[in-house]
Amino acid sequence: EALTAQLEAVPEPGPAGICDLPGYAARKTALAEELRAADEALAQICRQDGALEQGLRGRADELEAEMDGLRTELSRESILADAQSRMEKYEGERRAAGAELSRLDGLLYLSDAFTRYKSERITGAVNALFERTRFRLFTQQLNGGQGECCDPLWEGRPYGTISEGERAKTGLDVINSLMRAYDLRLPVF
Repeated sequence: EALTAQLEAVPEPGPAGICDLPGYAARKTALAEELRAADEALAQICRQDGALEQGLRGRADELEAEMDGLRTELSRESILADAQSRMEKYEGERRAAGAELSRLDGLLYLSDAFTRYKSERITGAVNALFERTRFRLFTQQLNGGQGECCDPLWEGRPYGTISEGERAKTGLDVINSLMRAYDLRLPVF
């Protein structure tokens, strides 16, 4: 019983706390300091990450702009290459057209020369039928071509400018030439 009384006299200890451990306060202060340093380092890292992220985004934007410029330049180069190939094609077509034009010009010149030669031969053949009267069957036009006409000439002068006597001689020359051509003998008064 004495023990029981003694036991009852001893106050009952309260629950044991962490705060009562030896070195707890120093350890708590050290841990709080480490936690604050870690929070500060984390905030510093977040700030650096934000700045780094901002820098990386800016660099990415710069690279994207440079890529757009390169795409534009590449499209210009492809447009220039297409234009160059079209120019080469058109140059070949121009050369072919020039050769064809030169060939046609040569044919046109030959045609004009033949027409002049033929008109001179026809005029010569017709004028050979008459003794003194000549005919101008073709006239030279301003554009270099020849126009058809049938102007009688007496000694190189047009029929409209000669005298009445020369007109009568021209008429007799024409009548005599037709009589020879058709082998007729007609009295002319």
